[in-house]
Amino acid sequence: MTNLGLKLKVFFLMAVVITALSAANFLLFKDFLVKIDTQDGAKNIAKLVESELKSKNYSLIGNSFEIARQLKVEKGKVTSKVESEKDYAIVGDNGAVIDGNVNVMSSYAGIPAVERALKDGIASDGMFSVGSDLYLIGVSPVMSDGKLFAVVTFEKFGNDLLSLFPMPVKAFKGSEPIAEKSSDRWSAVESAYGKTVLDADISSIIVGGGQKELNAWTRISAFSMPYDLAGGEKITIVTMTSLIPGWESYDKVLYTIILYSVIAIVIAFFFTFIVTHEIDKILKNLASDISRMRVGEKLVLKRYSNGADIVVSAMNKLIQKYLELNEDVGGITSSPLVRAEKKEMDDFNAAIPDPFATESIENLAPVKEEEKEVLNKEVPQTQHESVREIKQNTIQPKFNTAPTQIEEDEDEDNEKTQIATSTFVSSQNPSNPFDALWEDFCRIKRKHGEPVSDKEKMNFIGKVRTNKASIMAKYKCSDVKFSIEEKDGKPVVKAKPVN
Repeated sequence: MTNLGLKLKVFFLMAVVITALSAANFLLFKDFLVKIDTQDGAKNIAKLVESELKSKNYSLIGNSFEIARQLKVEKGKVTSKVESEKDYAIVGDNGAVIDGNVNVMSSYAGIPAVERALKDGIASDGMFSVGSDLYLIGVSPVMSDGKLFAVVTFEKFGNDLLSLFPMPVKAFKGSEPIAEKSSDRWSAVESAYGKTVLDADISSIIVGGGQKELNAWTRISAFSMPYDLAGGEKITIVTMTSLIPGWESYDKVLYTIILYSVIAIVIAFFFTFIVTHEIDKILKNLASDISRMRVGEKLVLKRYSNGADIVVSAMNKLIQKYLELNEDVGGITSSPLVRAEKKEMDDFNAAIPDPFATESIENLAPVKEEEKEVLNKEVPQTQHESVREIKQNTIQPKFNTAPTQIEEDEDEDNEKTQIATSTFVSSQNPSNPFDALWEDFCRIKRKHGEPVSDKEKMNFIGKVRTNKASIMAKYKCSDVKFSIEEKDGKPVVKAKPVN
């Protein structure tokens, strides 16, 4: 797969994943926005509750006036036909019930709204309770048979009444809950905020009124009505308003964002692993090919285009420059390199010590001119002239053929190891100085009973040539002198640049 193909597949997969996640996120936010009911805040919600309750009381008073218009009483009994869709009772001047369509109490004496109608002739609203039941009432006075009567229309305060409100509502008589709307919403807030904490906040606003902020999105507020009986006990309506009225929508959005982030991290990690693994594989193959190259051979650029093409191009330019400097490299083969199996190569590389491992070339200093003359006249037995010095006694090599590129094998695995070489033949083939270095290297190893092989020789000479090219490029010197020394029972290669 080429570099372009890999990029296209990676970007296509990332685009599909991101598009799917974005679509899911959009649908969740759409669901979230649809569920937002009221944005006016807790203060306006309390006003809404107050206005709805007053409107309900006024409708009860209006129904009482409608019944009073139909009412006729003779000798303490109702003689006219009364039609009403709401529950009502006709109360005499002593507060006793003389007629009605439902029997809630036998006497309404003592209820402030009824007392105002019987004594002062004033219509008003109010409430009363029977056991745990609470009733809203609307009372109107009526004169019949020379006496003042009261018509009481009432409605039980319960979940049906709370359906007037568009938000979650709880009703309390004193501190005792008597009705509730949207129990699932209250349960969701309790599970997220904590039931104990929520109950404590509700109790505080029942006593003190006002509103309470649960978190950045949710508030509760209270509206209280005076209670006619039982010594100043009151009715409190507690409402909840939220910028996120559906906690389930908020949780979905939150979990989706977390999932989105986790998937993005996994995708980034996964593709980073793929890219780095591919680059690592390419560089290992390149290093393996370089270690088995002969002087003058070039790497095929095509099979390293997935990340190492710049390195391969630089290597080929370095080889070309090396050839242009007329380095005498002996016979050059044009046969392709054949990569060994991975396990065999690992064993081979592990068996060959790095001859430059004990001394960094960073600390080497170029040889001065006066030292160079001495070195040219007298060289120790363990030191050897480089290829350039032997070239002085040889004939200039001539290129017989232009650089050729070996045809690529159809097998994709072999293609990466194919090389292109520039071959030339020297009229003389002097002894290779690297062979002399190798002999000294082997002599020290055999001295200490260590075996050597031809594979080690190829690796050794390859490393010496590579380091020579690196030193010449770094110090811009004309040559490099190598010597073999024994250190701690190990052969060590020493190198010095020569100007």
